[in-house]
Amino acid sequence: MTVPRLEIELKKIGHNVKELRDLFGYKGISVTAVTKAVLGSPEIANALVKGGISSIGDSRIANISKMRKAGIKAQFILIRTPMVSEAADVVRYADISLNSEISVMKQLSKYAVEQGKNHKVVLMVEMGDLREGIMPSDLEKTVEETIHLESISLVGIGTNLACYGGIKPNEEKMQGLSSIANDIQNRYGIKLEIVSGGNSANYEWFMTTDDIGLINNLCIGEAILLGCDTLHRREIPNLYTNTFTLIGEVIELKIKPSVPYGEVCKMLLAMCPSLRIRVI
Repeated sequence: MTVPRLEIELKKIGHNVKELRDLFGYKGISVTAVTKAVLGSPEIANALVKGGISSIGDSRIANISKMRKAGIKAQFILIRTPMVSEAADVVRYADISLNSEISVMKQLSKYAVEQGKNHKVVLMVEMGDLREGIMPSDLEKTVEETIHLESISLVGIGTNLACYGGIKPNEEKMQGLSSIANDIQNRYGIKLEIVSGGNSANYEWFMTTDDIGLINNLCIGEAILLGCDTLHRREIPNLYTNTFTLIGEVIELKIKPSVPYGEVCKMLLAMCPSLRIRVI
């Protein structure tokens, strides 16, 4: 077989997703499986669906399009704010998108009307990590504008932590998000389908909290694919951590200094165009 190559064990990924779906589901939290790290691989997406996943999230609309065209039967979520230039394709291929800019949602509304569709949005709230999100002080105005957009349905709110700034999704942050969700529901008389508390970094919070509040969804990628939590890189019990194996030949075996020596100049980074991926 060609080397180097990446071997992916679908049965182990399927096992991991079943374990996590059951674990989070025990407290009423659904899992959106994230495929951005595998470029929307239809083979992996199919393993996720077979493992009981009904919602798949990706950060690239091209990946979502690829999975749809491959016949993957799932609800697809674009897990970042869309670019205005891709608004038409977001409506075309994604059922739901995460949003933080009203100008973008106006474009989604325009194309949803043109395509005769209803596009669902989740408003992202800034809770301290500075990855993306509406400042809480601006949320009321954004909600009011969103609910009046044609062919747009506000179905949830969410946040992302331990992603950009390394801010921990702890009890305080999750209760804060639950409080925001409760205020929105009471103020506008709407029922939010999704209150998304974050990602694989929420594992520690989930395992230690006595009250998940209104949190009912997490977007999980690393824990499914690599079997560990992202806060401490610790293995999660009962999960496989060897789902991916990079195989290559050893072409040099020497004992050398650990630091380069000599006059330093520009470095050239070599690419490896011959890497093959094999799923098993």
